[in-house]
Amino acid sequence: IRIYNKRKHEIIEVSKHLCLIAQMWQCEIFAVEDLNMPSKDRQKGKNYNALVNNNWLRNILDENIEKRTHIMNIKFLKVKCQYSSFVGNFLFRHLLDSDGYHYPDMVLSAIEISRRG
Repeated sequence: IRIYNKRKHEIIEVSKHLCLIAQMWQCEIFAVEDLNMPSKDRQKGKNYNALVNNNWLRNILDENIEKRTHIMNIKFLKVKCQYSSFVGNFLFRHLLDSDGYHYPDMVLSAIEISRRG
């Protein structure tokens, strides 16, 4: 119970900080991926299943961000997550590598999610 409460507290603090950053930058839309990952037993043991099966409280994060953005008059938008990594790499890899930086896949995926938002 203690670990769950600590994890929940940290998730709420992260969502608070993200919303304050969005307010500081005067964002009109806060876009997140609409992820639905069902839990299942992968036959690799209790610890593996605990790590893989949504142990990071995604729903609490989304709900808290949605609540805070509503209070701050920022539009909260869930966008479809299909092929965001592939499309992000395909569209933005050559544009962003030209300036000498090599961005990882998650950055390119985040750019694609923001474009969809």
